[in-house]
Amino acid sequence: MKHMELDLCIKGGNVVSPTGISETDIGIRGEKIVLLGDGKLFPHAEKTRDVTGKYIIPGGIDTHSHLEVGFQGAQAADDFYSGTVAAAFGGTTCIIDFARCIKGGSAVEVLRKRMDQAQSKAVVDYGFHVTLTEASPQIISEIKEVIQMGCPSFKLFMIYKKEGQMIDDGGLLAVFEEAAKWNAIAGVHAENAAITEHNVEKAVFENKLDWIHHALTKPNIVEAEAIQRVLLFSKHVGNALNIFHLKMYL
Repeated sequence: MKHMELDLCIKGGNVVSPTGISETDIGIRGEKIVLLGDGKLFPHAEKTRDVTGKYIIPGGIDTHSHLEVGFQGAQAADDFYSGTVAAAFGGTTCIIDFARCIKGGSAVEVLRKRMDQAQSKAVVDYGFHVTLTEASPQIISEIKEVIQMGCPSFKLFMIYKKEGQMIDDGGLLAVFEEAAKWNAIAGVHAENAAITEHNVEKAVFENKLDWIHHALTKPNIVEAEAIQRVLLFSKHVGNALNIFHLKMYL
């Protein structure tokens, strides 16, 4: 029957899966893998691709991209089209970008805007971490709706106080508690703001402005202390926690 036909059959490839690598044919219908096994036993396919000798791996997921957005005076080089085309060529079939809500703004509105940007240009699947810079009653009340919109992940800065990005410890706990109610993930950029700002001010005063000083103003203690603090908060609340882009080494 027509509705049982496949859109595509991929034959002869070495399929990489959690159980190992095996030469397996793949049947695809409606952009979904519906059959694995001997292609001779599959229904008729509209298209067939012979990839004998090649490896077929699951599409990659980039959980931290920055497309079509500015931050602290810098603008991302790629928009959602060029960035996702590059991702697809590299085997990445899903990205998770960011929807940043500034103080006084609406998390729901900024998420809708970012979704509209991506929908018109993205060529791979996408999602968003919603960045919160405060825990006002409005923001806390919007967390459930943001999750219902399909984005159950939030980002919180423990750094960039002077730039208006940092959320304080009370705000962290408030977001953690609300996220935990709806089984959402709270993620943090973990740095001790006071130590970092002190080191940056000292470096600027001493005219130490080369690229290397960006790293030198943020020694391991900056990240280690913040991680220990946020782990304590998370243990207290019992929420799921993600720590973005770790750099600490011992």
